[in-house]
Amino acid sequence: MTGSPTGNTYFDSVQMKVTKRMSKGLQANLSYTFSKALTSTRQDIFNPASSTKSIQSTDQPHVLAINFLYQTQTYFTNHLAALITRDWQFGSFLQYASGVPVTPPVATTTNNLPGGSEMYRTGQPLYLKDLNCHCFDPTHEPVLNPNAWANPAPGTYGPGPAAAPFGPFLYYTDFRAQRHPNESFNIARNFRLNKGDRPVTLSLRGEFANIFNRAFLVAPITSNPQAPLARNGSGQLIGGFGVINEVFAATTVPTAAALLPRTGTIVARVTF
Repeated sequence: MTGSPTGNTYFDSVQMKVTKRMSKGLQANLSYTFSKALTSTRQDIFNPASSTKSIQSTDQPHVLAINFLYQTQTYFTNHLAALITRDWQFGSFLQYASGVPVTPPVATTTNNLPGGSEMYRTGQPLYLKDLNCHCFDPTHEPVLNPNAWANPAPGTYGPGPAAAPFGPFLYYTDFRAQRHPNESFNIARNFRLNKGDRPVTLSLRGEFANIFNRAFLVAPITSNPQAPLARNGSGQLIGGFGVINEVFAATTVPTAAALLPRTGTIVARVTF
């Protein structure tokens, strides 16, 4: 299992759910989870007493999920108008959650200790841009502040060991990637085409993922805050600390459905 923790894990949460049962054509569910996912981390590999809990790489403190289904009723007395408008089903699934933690930068100085270590935070702001504001050009603007990180003193570890078998990174609650809302929509209707003993039915259905066509950026690069930014011949950012490498990402195919542009499927089926 890639990325699985090697020690104890902990999940503490408060979960709430509201359900509206089907009435007048509407059915809806809302759930909200406030949580913290932790894993065991040893700050000093030579000192078992230094074991502490740290944030997991999959931690999302806030997760809100909403789904609903609405079936149109008979709104008109006119037979043709009622036939056209009734019994359509509209459904949607909406999910909004916190971004997942970003890997902190690894120390760039030799500390003569196995496994390496992470950099310390200097107290300066972590971000140059709000990752969720949609107000920057990732091909020309880095989003992370390199001055927010500094190397540990020679011969000492940073906040947490960086490589196995000495434990996972020490993730931070406020160092997170972009949020990825997930919104889908569907519409469906069945039409009875005859009234005989062998009914013929026309079924129409449309399903749409990422209905608002949100742009999902790749995670920013967090290696070596002291390295200069790299650009291609067109002046676009392709490497360096805090760079969201959309130049490279634009040439690859996303593997997760939640990362794709708006997609839709329309199906018509005749049953007889």
